[in-house]
Amino acid sequence: MAVPANKDELQIAIKTNYNKLKKDLSDIPVELTTILNLEGHAKGTMMSINNLLSYLTGWGELVLK
Repeated sequence: MAVPANKDELQIAIKTNYNKLKKDLSDIPVELTTILNLEGHAKGTMMSINNLLSYLTGWGELVLK
């Protein structure tokens, strides 16, 4: 994905990717969201879907500031 060049492109990219992520996550049963099955950001660590959502929420809040 190309880096958005302006505010409008950034807003479109955020909305588009949010909708894709929301669709993908809606298919995951709640009981699987706490299992550590994703590679973490630090070497040798694992994270859950819940951890991933928290991470993405934090980044989203930083972008909006």
